[in-house]
Amino acid sequence: MQHKTWFDTRVSFETVDVRKSTQAFLKGLLKKANSIEVGKGVCVVQSFEPKPLYSAFVEMGFEY
Repeated sequence: MQHKTWFDTRVSFETVDVRKSTQAFLKGLLKKANSIEVGKGVCVVQSFEPKPLYSAFVEMGFEY
Protein backbone atom coordinates (compact mmCIF):
# COMPACT_ATOMS: atom_id res chain seq x y z
CA MET A 1 0.00 0.00 0.00
CA GLN A 2 1.43 3.35 -1.04
CA HIS A 3 1.43 6.26 1.42
CA LYS A 4 -0.48 9.29 0.12
CA THR A 5 1.36 12.59 0.13
CA TRP A 6 -0.08 16.10 0.42
CA PHE A 7 0.15 16.30 -3.37
CA ASP A 8 -2.13 13.28 -3.74
CA THR A 9 -4.82 14.83 -1.53
CA ARG A 10 -4.50 18.51 -2.55
CA VAL A 11 -7.89 18.60 -4.30
CA SER A 12 -9.53 18.34 -0.87
CA PHE A 13 -7.70 21.40 0.51
CA GLU A 14 -9.57 24.63 1.15
CA THR A 15 -8.61 27.29 -1.42
CA VAL A 16 -7.84 30.83 -0.28
CA ASP A 17 -7.62 33.33 -3.14
CA VAL A 18 -5.73 36.44 -2.04
CA ARG A 19 -5.11 37.91 -5.51
CA LYS A 20 -7.56 40.75 -4.92
CA SER A 21 -6.63 41.34 -1.29
CA THR A 22 -6.06 45.01 -0.57
CA GLN A 23 -4.56 44.29 2.85
CA ALA A 24 -1.63 42.26 4.07
CA PHE A 25 -2.86 38.68 4.05
CA LEU A 26 -0.07 36.90 5.91
CA LYS A 27 -1.58 37.27 9.39
CA GLY A 28 -4.93 35.84 8.25
CA LEU A 29 -3.28 32.93 6.44
CA LEU A 30 -1.16 32.08 9.48
CA LYS A 31 -4.28 32.09 11.66
CA LYS A 32 -6.03 29.79 9.19
CA ALA A 33 -2.96 27.50 9.06
CA ASN A 34 -3.01 27.16 12.84
CA SER A 35 -6.54 25.76 12.64
CA ILE A 36 -5.81 23.10 10.01
CA GLU A 37 -5.72 19.50 11.16
CA VAL A 38 -2.60 17.39 10.71
CA GLY A 39 -2.75 15.73 7.29
CA LYS A 40 -4.85 18.53 5.79
CA GLY A 41 -3.73 21.63 3.90
CA VAL A 42 -4.63 24.90 2.30
CA CYS A 43 -4.24 26.07 -1.29
CA VAL A 44 -3.19 29.72 -1.51
CA VAL A 45 -3.84 31.45 -4.84
CA GLN A 46 -1.80 34.58 -5.57
CA SER A 47 -0.75 36.38 -8.76
CA PHE A 48 2.90 35.99 -7.78
CA GLU A 49 4.86 33.25 -6.04
CA PRO A 50 4.52 34.09 -2.32
CA LYS A 51 8.00 32.90 -1.31
CA PRO A 52 7.97 34.58 2.15
CA LEU A 53 4.84 32.58 2.92
CA TYR A 54 6.70 29.32 2.26
CA SER A 55 9.20 29.80 5.07
CA ALA A 56 6.47 30.80 7.55
CA PHE A 57 4.42 27.72 6.67
CA VAL A 58 7.44 25.38 6.73
CA GLU A 59 8.21 26.57 10.27
CA MET A 60 4.65 25.50 11.15
CA GLY A 61 5.25 22.01 9.71
CA PHE A 62 3.69 22.44 6.27
CA GLU A 63 5.19 21.33 2.97
CA TYR A 64 4.87 22.98 -0.42
